[in-house]
Amino acid sequence: MPDPNDSGPEGYAYFLDYDKDTGAANVFAVITNRGLFGDNTERYTGGPDEVFLDDRPVGTAELEGFGAVFSRDNSGICWTGADLNCLGPRIPEAVARQIHPRLFERIELGR
Repeated sequence: MPDPNDSGPEGYAYFLDYDKDTGAANVFAVITNRGLFGDNTERYTGGPDEVFLDDRPVGTAELEGFGAVFSRDNSGICWTGADLNCLGPRIPEAVARQIHPRLFERIELGR
């Protein structure tokens, strides 16, 4: 579990998204722990340096970002929400890129 006091790296925070029923491994790319319509939205600009806002513990977070659509390796992705309890550990970007290349293809489209 990430440190709730860690503001995260610039850009996305990456969490393993493993489906134990199918054995599929993907990555969830988190951009905020507020959700677009969470409280204090005036503080959220959607910038990549605002992954985790400091006054909401990660354990109670409503995560929002890009996640896998299908339960198969290197799935297509879409913008969605996730419960931290349903995700695996936080992983470095380099590992995330190896596990889920299609995720980064989609992220690069938005830049």
